[in-house]
Parts: sequence; structure tokens; C-alpha cells
Amino acid sequence: ETLHIADTFNLSKPIKSSEFSYEGNTLRAHFDELNAVLYKDKRVVVSDINVSYKSDGTSCMLEAASVECDSDDKSRASATQIVITTRPAMKMTIGCIESLYIADTVLLSNPIKSSEFSYQGNTL
Repeated sequence: ETLHIADTFNLSKPIKSSEFSYEGNTLRAHFDELNAVLYKDKRVVVSDINVSYKSDGTSCMLEAASVECDSDDKSRASATQIVITTRPAMKMTIGCIESLYIADTVLLSNPIKSSEFSYQGNTL
């Protein structure tokens, strides 16, 4: 119901629906929605979340249908169809970045469809 990690992460609402299963060497989890506050002023809502992790550490993946973010400085973002893998390589694909506004810096004028971000060495 509650999760607090220093000043970096707090659940703002209890997780109401979740499922866990362990098949072979893979742990799978599903959450309907996660509401959190990051670094005291950034609110995040992530919906329809699926997580899988292989116990040998060779695979770790998170998928989410949508992510909505906003902050006290009026910055905001929304995206759909997000897939993040941390093993074997760190990579994130986003089906659509629907909106992005970083106060006094960036305003996305049109959605960006099909984006991919990956780490190569120390470079994103």
C-alpha cells in the first residue's frame, strides 16, 4: 500500500490491482495503475504495466500502455506504448510521445511516433 524511497519516490495512491506469477525462471507481474511522486514535485501515472524478470539476470523488461507526468513548474509529458529493457541492453521504445512541455525550454508542437532510445557505453 505504501512505498517510500528517501526523497526520490513515493506512491501517491495504493496499488489496487496486481497479479504475480512465476513460470520456469521468469517472474511476471501486472499492475493496472501506478501513481507516484518523484523528487517531491513530479507526479507520474503509469497504466497497464507488465514486468518480466528472468532469475538468471539475462532479461528484465517493463511495458506500459501509457505514462502521464506533470510537475509543480507546469512541465508535463504524456506517452503511450512504452517498453523498457535493462537486460541484455538498456533500451526504451515509445509508440508515441503525445505531448511534452518543459517549462521555459521545450514545447512539442506535434506528436512523435515510434521513438527508440538506447545506451551505448555511457552515451544515450
